[in-house]
Amino acid sequence: MPSDVPVVALPLDLAPYVTALRTAAGTDIAAGGICDGGPQMTLTTLVGNRSDRLKFLDVRRGQGLGGKALALSRPIWVADYWTAKGITHHYDEPVRAEGLRAMVAVPFSLPDGVQGVLYASNRKAMVMGDRVLDRVVDVTRRLETDARVSAEVERRLADLNPGSALHPGRRDQCLRDAHAELMLLRDDVAAAHRDRVDALLTRIAHAMSPDPTAPPPVRLTRRELDVLIQVATGASNAEVAERLGLTEATTKSYLQTASRKLDAGNRVESVANARRLGLLP
Repeated sequence: MPSDVPVVALPLDLAPYVTALRTAAGTDIAAGGICDGGPQMTLTTLVGNRSDRLKFLDVRRGQGLGGKALALSRPIWVADYWTAKGITHHYDEPVRAEGLRAMVAVPFSLPDGVQGVLYASNRKAMVMGDRVLDRVVDVTRRLETDARVSAEVERRLADLNPGSALHPGRRDQCLRDAHAELMLLRDDVAAAHRDRVDALLTRIAHAMSPDPTAPPPVRLTRRELDVLIQVATGASNAEVAERLGLTEATTKSYLQTASRKLDAGNRVESVANARRLGLLP
């Protein structure tokens, strides 16, 4: 992705993910913490807790379950925190006060370099199992994807700013690349972020269309347009197929159909005609 405009660091609200994590994993409690840039992480969000003993607890990298997950950059779990031998026990007092035994911790990394950990825990000793671990990992990866999309949206909004220092030609290419990238990301993000992505896609199209209010003279299906957007970035049929999760034959078929609608003889002419008609930015 272009790096002409720095990524804007946004405040991260862990609450929706911690809430979703507790529901998905079916555990007694879920929690999340963020590093402050130093050697420690602060637990900022808890759901299902009985006290505030863990709230704002500082966890140093390498210590306890979360600190170990953070240091190793991989999920860590224990069947019984109180007796676990593979972790340090710097935080036994607040963990025991909350009555937590079985626990899993999964680290995450954000585009601006911020790191943190999501936790899920039960108040009885037990093997959490692959099902629980997979669900914790799924929520953590969703957090990372949403944060990546949010950062990219802010970057692209900066590109749309009239005061952008980018050369007009470079700016247009940035917007075309952004349009293609955001179309790929759109289906992978939560609904709230999808609305922001759709709004940005509309802004990009309007910014580069000679008459955005005019109805399109040619109507392409969603998949035909998806393929054409990726072709416009210079991707081959094989690359488009990989990006969109299609077979190469299906990709070629969509491109041929779009080309016929656009009265184009080849892929370059298809892209040019689509841009002239305002179908592509």
